[in-house]
Order: sequence, then structure tokens, then C-alpha cells
Amino acid sequence: MKNSEQILFKEAAKAWLKYADIDAASMKEEISDYIQKMVANASTSPEDSGIMPFLNMLKEDQATLAVNVHRDGNKVTVSAPTVNPSHVAGRYANLSGQIAKYLNKNLELFTVMKNGEDVDYDNFNFTLNY
Repeated sequence: MKNSEQILFKEAAKAWLKYADIDAASMKEEISDYIQKMVANASTSPEDSGIMPFLNMLKEDQATLAVNVHRDGNKVTVSAPTVNPSHVAGRYANLSGQIAKYLNKNLELFTVMKNGEDVDYDNFNFTLNY
């Protein structure tokens, strides 16, 4: 009986370690708000960040913009921007690639731990609205 209890305890410990990660989706608003601020800040120094000064451009164009961000593990992809009014969308065509490059280079911007547990970014999606 003692041997089977030890085996059961070891298996329970393995399962706890395997599934102990926090799903990033449970922190979606916190993460997306922070990333939105960091991307906005990065756009104020395009020479350093590689992100065009799109916030100033949006003001000039009196436009709004949204991009979808997808993180799966250590890879971030960004959708093409949706711009309103659409006739100025061409000015922002390169922005998604710039944001993706910035976020992939700065993965530490994403929360990595909460309450001592790793945050799991498998198939995590959110939208940045400006």
C-alpha cells in the first residue's frame, strides 16, 4: 500500500507541475493595456524602437486604428491594421510588421510570472486600439 501511495503522490506532483501555469487569457485586459501603452510609447521614438510615429499620424489623419496581436509561445504576429477612414490606410501598411518586430525583440514586456507561477502564452490573442 505504501508503494502505491508514493506512486500516486509522484504522479499528482507531476500533474500539478505540468498544469500549474497561469493562462494568459485570465490576465488579458492587464496584458493588453500594458502592451498598448508600450507600443504607443515606442512610437514616440521611432529611431530607437523601429515603430513609425503612428499616434501623431493618426491625429493628423483624424483616424483610428486597430491591430490584432497573436502570441503563441515565444512568437508574436500582428495583423494588418484596420484604419478608419480607410482612404488613409496606406500610410500604415508597414505598421504591423514594425509592431511584430518590436514585440518579438522585447518579449519581456509580456508578464512572465504572476503569484510565482509562469504565464502561459499558447494561442493568446488581443486587440490594440488607437
